Amino acid sequence: MASDYHAPVLLHDCVNGLNIRPDGVYVDVTFGGGGHSRAILEKLGPQGALVAFDRDRDAWNNASEDPRFTLVRSDFRWLRNHLRYLGKLPIDGLLADLGVSSHQFDTGARGFSFRFDGPLDMRMDARTKRTAAVLLKELDETALTGLLRAHGEVDNAPRVARTIKQAIAQGPITTTHQLVEVLRPVTPRREESGFLAQVFQALRIAVNDELGSLLRLLTESAACIRPGGRLVGDQLPQPRGPFGEELDASGRCGWRGEEGCVRQPAPAFPAIDQQGDTAK
Repeated sequence: MASDYHAPVLLHDCVNGLNIRPDGVYVDVTFGGGGHSRAILEKLGPQGALVAFDRDRDAWNNASEDPRFTLVRSDFRWLRNHLRYLGKLPIDGLLADLGVSSHQFDTGARGFSFRFDGPLDMRMDARTKRTAAVLLKELDETALTGLLRAHGEVDNAPRVARTIKQAIAQGPITTTHQLVEVLRPVTPRREESGFLAQVFQALRIAVNDELGSLLRLLTESAACIRPGGRLVGDQLPQPRGPFGEELDASGRCGWRGEEGCVRQPAPAFPAIDQQGDTAK
């Protein structure tokens, strides 16, 4: 299965950014094809440990049998709960490559891409119930407009949302190409791919609550990484709207940024919520 996944573009830069200690404890919260995890394991000694997270069932087939490796089949928003259970706190570094994998885009049955006809699904975790098709059915026009603006920066979002809801009133939209056809009257001729990518991105982010998971990861990781440890992020989204307000200059997440992709914990985390530790 690992051959279906492309090698991470910034693999060496990100792994080097962790400044790995041979006996350290590290976390890869976006396991995917396992490229980052394999590179981390190569730098760890016999006493080192690596915990990886992934909620995508396809990625589980890439798990290493290395005794220093543990794969958690879960959303990384529950980082602290799982690390506490595994007895791996505190950790020395955490890596997050937040781009959607090429494997997900290239598997038509997953519904992530408008290039293939398949179920309008988009779930990263097949154990959850809400697909993109269900989301479009449940949201009213106003809510859908806000989603398209916030998560996809879709131009003329009200008209796009109205077109979708009018089509659904005639019957459900259940496949990717059905949605593409519904959108055709509002799709810019010279910007078709870019427009469809924005709409599909907005739906994917909402279906998987990606920004909610990221916000929780940032608050949780600040409490999990030992002072002087490293957080390395690739393809971090630009914070906008309510999400951006959560990450404002008040330092709510307990992190201070440094040049490049490496961030180090601030000396204290007074604003970290210590409640609600039980994963659902």
